[in-house]
Amino acid sequence: FVVVSSLVVIGGVRAGIERWSKILMPVLFGLLLVLILRGLTLPGALNGVRFFLSPDFSKLSADGVLEALGMAFYSLSLGMGIMITYGSYMNTKQSIVKNSLAIIGFDTLAAIMGGLAIFPAVFAMGFRPDSGTGLVFKILPAAFNQIPGGMGWLWSGLFFAILSIAAITSGVSLIEVST
Repeated sequence: FVVVSSLVVIGGVRAGIERWSKILMPVLFGLLLVLILRGLTLPGALNGVRFFLSPDFSKLSADGVLEALGMAFYSLSLGMGIMITYGSYMNTKQSIVKNSLAIIGFDTLAAIMGGLAIFPAVFAMGFRPDSGTGLVFKILPAAFNQIPGGMGWLWSGLFFAILSIAAITSGVSLIEVST
């Protein structure tokens, strides 16, 4: 991922980062949509949707709020200079406020789509949703492999393609700061 990310950055802002972002981000959202649609067709998937979209505010604590803020801070790459670096490439005629709202909106959309791709499949296959990071690397492949139709390899492959795209685009952002 470091080599691929570096090659994108070596291509420069327009021919590298901008070009590949215009390809990879629609692919990422398209693959997420395919996984969401497949997951929602599984028996018991609506339990996963309910779990994901029905918060239990009685379990909300100050620590939970801090964790959520930390996740937002990390997800938007606010502490690593990425937004400052990308912002320096903006045309002076562009609105910082509009671009900031678009970034926040797409980040939130990606997070919601990720949850809708994961939790219906996890619930439909009878796994526990509170498995932490193990959910991605242990439970999700097992859940996707149990999807009826013998095509679990395809769904697992699509999911890990999404993770790969996210890793490459994140790597590009991190390398670009020092570049």
